[in-house]
Amino acid sequence: DGRQFIKNAPEGKYDYVIHDVFTGGGVPPSLFSLEALQDIQRIMKHDGVLALNMVGSENPIKAQALNSVRRTLHTAFKHVVAFKESPEDPDAYQNMVFFAAQFPIEFETYVPPPVPSEEEWKEVQRQREQGHAGHALRPSVMRDWILTSFQEWHLSTPYDPTMGELILDRNNTLNGMQRPGAEDHWHAMRGLLPLEFWMNY
Repeated sequence: DGRQFIKNAPEGKYDYVIHDVFTGGGVPPSLFSLEALQDIQRIMKHDGVLALNMVGSENPIKAQALNSVRRTLHTAFKHVVAFKESPEDPDAYQNMVFFAAQFPIEFETYVPPPVPSEEEWKEVQRQREQGHAGHALRPSVMRDWILTSFQEWHLSTPYDPTMGELILDRNNTLNGMQRPGAEDHWHAMRGLLPLEFWMNY
């Protein structure tokens, strides 16, 4: 159990904590409570960073879970920045990533690497023929696009501390808040795979 691990982990040990526990419709509420996030903050180094993934919507009708996670994160950490998967549709349920720390978070400007020369490509091919990975020089259009544009993908709605609930162990209502998103996710998955798949698996 993740809670047991962070409860027993030594203080100030980790540079980074990657918090990605989406289960296909929702997230486990116990890993998003204030107490859980405070335990994570405790086991991080003073300059450590938490990266937390969730699925949510900025649509005010559907944003209760998102607003509550934001409020709880801002209570546990001094600085939080958030990005979404796609800037085009603020109403859609989509992946969101929060970066949280006890210091202001700034991202360096990404500069795409130069295109490898012909000689470098030949060296990559030679390494492949010898059974080595030989892919370090291969350019990635997707990586370059994401790293050069993701800072434009901040959440559209500014953080408002009066929106959402503080998620606490003693009164954790995140499960209920996630129901609309879980239903949307179910319908989306039903569109991707036929009914027979779900009936059999």
